Amino acid sequence: MAKKKKTPARIDHSLKEPDATAPAVPPDRWPDPTFNDERVVFERSGDRFYVLAAITICFRQQTAVPAWAQEAFMRAFDTVNEAHAASWDEVFGKPHPKGVHIQRHRHWLEYSHQVHARVVELHAAGEPIDEQLFEIVGKEFHVGKTKASQYYYQWTRLIAVTEDLLNRNTQEN
Repeated sequence: MAKKKKTPARIDHSLKEPDATAPAVPPDRWPDPTFNDERVVFERSGDRFYVLAAITICFRQQTAVPAWAQEAFMRAFDTVNEAHAASWDEVFGKPHPKGVHIQRHRHWLEYSHQVHARVVELHAAGEPIDEQLFEIVGKEFHVGKTKASQYYYQWTRLIAVTEDLLNRNTQEN
């Protein structure tokens, strides 16, 4: 009796409706349609994540993808399609670095920016940035004061590095 071939699972390639629960972003709050910040960081760092980020934002906002992002994506696509790279990871990078604990990373993505924003907000209202503030903010987000402090300073460094990249571009132009 011949073995029956297993049919591979079908992948749903249909376009999904946008998440109805996601808040709509009014056009006056959309980022620069040229995505200059993403372009500058991509050109400085070579990190194609920023190409995908710009394209994703365009798709979500149903706007045109800027020419620089189209070109960068097509070059990456052609690199894989023409067998100059073995995988998408080679051209776009691994989505998560080796050793990253996904649950911890998801938690960081979910809470770190909110913690940073809350610390900034309370500091602007006159609160000193100290252990007591991190304890207060940590309780609001169900994290310890140490984790709240780490989140705040990680975002502070991330913002500083991004601003440095953008400022270098402004000074050169």
